[in-house]
Amino acid sequence: MQILTMRVVKMKDGKNFGVADLSFKDLKVIKDACALYGTQGSVHGKKIAEEIEKAMEKIEI
Repeated sequence: MQILTMRVVKMKDGKNFGVADLSFKDLKVIKDACALYGTQGSVHGKKIAEEIEKAMEKIEI
């Protein structure tokens, strides 16, 4: 079993958050969950999944 090292950090503006130290698998799980949420009617979930998908297309493994 893989131990998660993901960190959620509050950005300097105090209103936004960043996620760091994700594995590719972690990122894919988040994308898939957002995509599923999007199929259930969440416009925001769908947009998040699309943005993650675009970013993942540029990742070299």
